[in-house]
Order: sequence, then C-alpha cells, then structure tokens
Amino acid sequence: MKINKLDNNNNQQKRAFFNFISKLDNHGYTSFPKDYNVFKKLIDNTKPEIFIIYDKESIINYFYIVDENLINRTIIQTYDTNHLFSFEEIKKNLDFSNSIEIGVRDSENNKPKSKIKFNLSNTYNFMELKKENLVDVKNNFNKNNYQKKLFDIKSDLENLTNIQNECFENHHGYQKNNPDEIKKELDLLNSDNESYYILGIIDKNQKWVGYSWSNYNLNSKTAKLSMCGSVKNHRNNGVATEAIKSSINHLFKIGCEKIQLEVDHKNNSAKKIYLEMGFEIYDNLRWYEII
Repeated sequence: MKINKLDNNNNQQKRAFFNFISKLDNHGYTSFPKDYNVFKKLIDNTKPEIFIIYDKESIINYFYIVDENLINRTIIQTYDTNHLFSFEEIKKNLDFSNSIEIGVRDSENNKPKSKIKFNLSNTYNFMELKKENLVDVKNNFNKNNYQKKLFDIKSDLENLTNIQNECFENHHGYQKNNPDEIKKELDLLNSDNESYYILGIIDKNQKWVGYSWSNYNLNSKTAKLSMCGSVKNHRNNGVATEAIKSSINHLFKIGCEKIQLEVDHKNNSAKKIYLEMGFEIYDNLRWYEII
C-alpha cells in the first residue's frame, strides 16, 4: 500500500477520488455529493486535508481531515478506520492539541477494532420518513402568536445565522457559524439537482424564534432535514414542530418520497416528535475520540 496527499489543483486526481467514493456505501459522518461539480465545491469550501490510500494503482481507502479549531476538534472521515495508524503521513497532519474524532455508522463493515485507541463519545440516530408513513401530529402551536416566513437570502441571512447558533450552541461538535459561512453552504446546496427549503417562525416582534432547514435532491427524490429548532424562551409552544410539519408537507407536495435526518440519541423530546410523525431509526452514527 502507498499513500498520496490529494492535490486540489490536480483535476484528474480529484476526479479519480470522486469516482472511488461515489461507488461506496454511505459511511462516516457525512454522505458525499453524488454530483461531481457539487463535490468540487464542497472540497473548495471545506479545504480538508485528503490522503488517498492505494493498493498498486487502485484506490482502496482515504482520509478526509477537517480542523475545527474554534472548538478544538479535528474530525476524520474514512472508509476503513483500521488504516488510521498505518501511515506516518496521517499522524503528522493531525493536530493532537485538538480532540481527534471519527464518526462511524453501525452499518459499516470497517469499524474500529481496537478498544484501546477509540473511546465512544456520542451517538446520533439516523431516521427516515417515507411519504406513505406520514402521521399528522397535533401540537399546541398558536397561529395568533406567530407567523411563518419563507427564508429570503437578501433579508434573512443574519436571522438564520443567529437562530442556528442559538439553537445548537451546546450540541456536540457544533461550531458557531457566521453569515458568510451560511451563504457558502447555501450556494453549495443550490445546484441543478438540489435545492434548499428554509422556513422561519417569527413572533409579533418579527424575531425569528423557530426554523426548519431542509435540502431536497431532485434525482433521488430524497430530502434531508438538516437543522431545526426553536429558541429557549419559545420552546414547548409547538414552534419547532410546526416548522418541521410545514417543511415536511411542502417536500412531499413537490415530489419528495422520503425524508432523512440525524438526531442526538439523548434528545428524547425531539426523537419523540419524529417517531410520532412516522420516522423510523435506520442506522446510528457513533463518534469515537482517538485516545
């Protein structure tokens, strides 16, 4: 086996890497885009360190390394975690002043085998809702106290940034965003085959107090409910549930066939809502810290 660092300016090498990962089953903490142009945008925006493992001339594995220095964390995505300590090049590119973490799904075949090097730090549930299984959940949302507002990138970018940071500031691995970062992510999602749908819930003072952010892939007819929530002072009023319900109904109306999401397995209140709506757990993502 040999290892090479991907040269982001080498389009032939980048295309070969894309062809390799696009044939793999979903694994790790993120599912890579199936469109090459979207994949290229992701690499350009994220600027990861990527190492490719070869057996002779064939790619057999990779390491995708992203430093999240604001929260002192480095995250790694790979198809086979058991190659992690086989190459000095990988060790040299890890910032061991950070927490080093890898996300591995239960469905993966190449799970960590060493209990000494990997310590389980958190678990997320992957959930899925098919259109025919949708249940109309009742909630205590008061339409007289709130209004729904479709996201406008020209006027609501700061509102979206603020509510996302407020809702997720205490979540495992969340790194505070700024408007430029949110805009880059929206640009990445707004391709020919994929679009986003963001719905805000505003109070009588026109403040965003709840929201739901989903992405819809036209080819697969699958959507992902990526972010949703409500601010602390407006919880237990049905705000987040209403945003989620409205988004789900919209997605199914425009042709979506199933919706997926991931949720912290300890977030029982959110999981209860999803299960009542008809979502089912189909996999788990376990975050391991390298020790």
